Amino acid sequence: MGKSIFICMITFLSISCAVNKKEEQPKTWSSTMNQMGESFAEILPYIFDDKKSADPSNKQIIIKKIGKLKKAAGHISDKTAVKILGKDPIVLNSIRGLKDDLDRAESLYENGFSASGQNILKSTVGFCYQCHTRTNFGAENTLKIPDGIFTKISDPVQRSKAYVATRQFEKALAELKKSLMNTSAGNVNTFEHEKVLKTYLSIAIKSDRPVTNSINTLSEYVAKYQPPFYLAENIKSWVSSLKDWDRVKGKSASYINLSKKPSALYDADYVDTLIQAQFYHDQIMRGTTKLSDMYYQLGKIYEKYPEFNYWDISKTYYAACINESPKTSIAKTCYADLERAIHVDYSGSGGIFIPSSELLRLKIYKAKAGLN
Repeated sequence: MGKSIFICMITFLSISCAVNKKEEQPKTWSSTMNQMGESFAEILPYIFDDKKSADPSNKQIIIKKIGKLKKAAGHISDKTAVKILGKDPIVLNSIRGLKDDLDRAESLYENGFSASGQNILKSTVGFCYQCHTRTNFGAENTLKIPDGIFTKISDPVQRSKAYVATRQFEKALAELKKSLMNTSAGNVNTFEHEKVLKTYLSIAIKSDRPVTNSINTLSEYVAKYQPPFYLAENIKSWVSSLKDWDRVKGKSASYINLSKKPSALYDADYVDTLIQAQFYHDQIMRGTTKLSDMYYQLGKIYEKYPEFNYWDISKTYYAACINESPKTSIAKTCYADLERAIHVDYSGSGGIFIPSSELLRLKIYKAKAGLN
């Protein structure tokens, strides 16, 4: 996934701090979100409209609006983010990525590379999506952003993620369900439908939507399309997990202690894993004393399902685990997984070729884990 700015800023600026005392700061959580949402809404039409973005007469307008977002992003500090959302690598990486992307986009527009600048702004959806689906923390956005902006995004998954980036969860789910149920029987692309179903579940579970809605959507899909065996069996497992979760009233702590039968199907545990991830992120936000354990578990989850976030986040969690509890047994376990993950990333038909920077990274973390 590309890095993201989007309205992650709405959430991030809810955690703003460290602002120049001469600047006027929002007085409440709500006003902070509104301030960021309004500034983002101003640039949103240019992000998805190629003509507007490329129009030379809009260059200074876009640069000014990026500058406004940069100013808002500058109010965010790692210290305050940790205080409010916990010491979670996803949050910290997103804040840093947000600032970097705004700098890059601004520079590209200033130097006449509007298409590249626009792509940077477009690709920022991923970071905001991952932030807003970390837990159900935060409210539904009430800003009036024209839906016409989103219709310019042809892919339903990316369109839904843009809605989530602006904290419009119900609209995101409605878009995904519409793309599923409006496909004619003869034009079904099972792979694409599976991706849409998984995205629907990820948004629904992480944003704490009614469980019965997800169960009904899955049931309607099976009834209409009679999917191939592997997907039908996975859906059956997902529905079973959703019913179990509903039975414990969405309490993740109770759910993850339920006895679950292992399945031979790779994605059968998709819903289980989503619920587990939500629980671990929530524990981090609540200030758990078992941070290293949470980091390790999230590393394993994101390694198996990288679509939950972006491709290298699992290694970020393994590294955080080592940094949190150096020279301990959990640090050694995390190092083993970090080393393996890096080897997998750089392996191919011609062998394993690991860049010198990654070899140095492994050397540093191996020492931190107490394995030298």
